[in-house]
Amino acid sequence: MGLRDKLVTDAAMEEGGNWFDVLDTGVSFLCRRFHAGNKAAARAYREEMGKLQAKIDAEVVEPEELRAAMARVWARHIVLDWEGVTAYDLDPEAAEEPVPFSSEACEKLFAAIPDVLEVITVESSKRENYLASLRKRQAGN
Repeated sequence: MGLRDKLVTDAAMEEGGNWFDVLDTGVSFLCRRFHAGNKAAARAYREEMGKLQAKIDAEVVEPEELRAAMARVWARHIVLDWEGVTAYDLDPEAAEEPVPFSSEACEKLFAAIPDVLEVITVESSKRENYLASLRKRQAGN
């Protein structure tokens, strides 16, 4: 494999998303790539952080505020769909029935289980998850 196979990403996959399984749970997420080329997400991230900038500079911002800001960006601009998320994932008192994807439900999931946001943030930021060579391999299967 040369540089092209290791570095060149697939623009359609970056915009249209790639599916990620979460730790063999049967839950998966379709995510756009989070990078400078995703202008809508970059702009939304800048706006959300801008709202908190004074607190960040004064070192008084709470982790929950940062997490909520990031959750809004990822739920509205990165996550496009999901499979396997249930009402129980959003509320431990609820039944385990499927929940259709929406940005609002995604924000609730990120609030209920913050580590899901962390996993999605990491996976959607990895260049290697959006390589053109990966698309070719997936098409061959």
